[in-house]
Amino acid sequence: MSIPGGGFGAGDFGDMNGFDFAKMGEALSRLGRAISANATGAGLSPDTVREMATLTDDQSPSASEIAAGLEALAVAQLWLDPKTDFTAPLAPAQIWSRSQWIDETLVGWCEIVAPLAESLSGAVSGAISGLSNETFGDAFGGAFGDSSDGNPEDGPANENGRTSNPFGFGPATNSENSKNDDSAINPMAGIFNQMSNAMRAFGGVIFATQLGETIKTTAGSVTGGADIGIPLLIKNRPALIASNCNAWGADLGIPEAELRYYLALREVAGVRLFNNAPWLREYIANAIKSYSAGIKVNIEKIQEGMAGISGIGTSPEALNEAIANGLFTTDETSSQKSALIRLETIAALIEGWIDEVSASAALEHLPSLPALRESARRGRATGGPMQKAFAALIGLEISPRASRDAATFFNYITTNESISQRDELWSSPELLPTIDELSNPSEFRKGRSAPDDLSTL
Repeated sequence: MSIPGGGFGAGDFGDMNGFDFAKMGEALSRLGRAISANATGAGLSPDTVREMATLTDDQSPSASEIAAGLEALAVAQLWLDPKTDFTAPLAPAQIWSRSQWIDETLVGWCEIVAPLAESLSGAVSGAISGLSNETFGDAFGGAFGDSSDGNPEDGPANENGRTSNPFGFGPATNSENSKNDDSAINPMAGIFNQMSNAMRAFGGVIFATQLGETIKTTAGSVTGGADIGIPLLIKNRPALIASNCNAWGADLGIPEAELRYYLALREVAGVRLFNNAPWLREYIANAIKSYSAGIKVNIEKIQEGMAGISGIGTSPEALNEAIANGLFTTDETSSQKSALIRLETIAALIEGWIDEVSASAALEHLPSLPALRESARRGRATGGPMQKAFAALIGLEISPRASRDAATFFNYITTNESISQRDELWSSPELLPTIDELSNPSEFRKGRSAPDDLSTL
């Protein structure tokens, strides 16, 4: 059977350009064990993502690496105390391997990006249902209705008080026997209902694969629990990833102790910020939720011989390429654009605050601070941990200039006002500057203050 206007049919599966069904079956089998816990396939299971993010060449930190890392974090706390009003969390510091970082941040990842997973699952299911409706609806009397509601448009009711949809797409309003009657009238009903549910689960599989690969890639470069720039840890604590800290700045010719102290300062500053601005996590999640509302599946990719999703049968890298080539599309709504601006702004503010506060704490202690700071900025300009992660998931681009402007902004507030007034800006998102206000800190307070003479308004 072929789909009108081009697409795939039974005869097309013989030549799928090397599509590896065995690997696809293996991937679906592994992921299905976790996803099957949710009958709708709409959830995002940490177990599912963890399986896709497993590292095979990881090493645990040595005793000397643990001792040196913990000492650096303790010293960083002392240096930072007079530079911020934000207090340190009670949870003790730790030194991790890359795999430990994955384990500790996995639940946080899943909670923050859950709206994306739900939207992608729904988009895949809706696209397949729409394709089935387009393909078979006319041939079977327009029987493929919308299963999401019980509107009268689903079809006229017969004498038994149920709609005339013989395929069961749409709610039945009489007894359970009517469902059995549907199957007797047309055995295709159960098949296509199962297809819709399966494709919703498949949407979850696609996202879990993408997220797992993103986390695994990020684990190779992130230097601490707060380094990615978003609050991922369930138990907020400072932590360094020993192997990545050893590799960071290796070509700078700076003593290892200075490198370690600088990274510890950045980690401690980030943890204190997340600990004292607990609204950040929900704020980021809500922005992602707003963005994800417009995600849709590119139906042409599915019709063109499954060209857009066959990559899952070969490797996660091939899936990433398929997504980059347009498997999922978004409506460029004003709501989505606003969500991306909010994400870029909060990411720049977080990075700018960490950069400025850690530099102020290091100023009297680390002779190589200018080179260290510039190396950190340059690394983020070419793709820091957060930018790499969210570029893969939603195409977010974080302007290096915005992060530098944010650091300059917080320095200006500290110099002209105080540390306390700078840190008070994190009491709520409404107090923080917009992306436009970052570049003009001298006008920030003027724009936010009401005039003394209200009669002029």
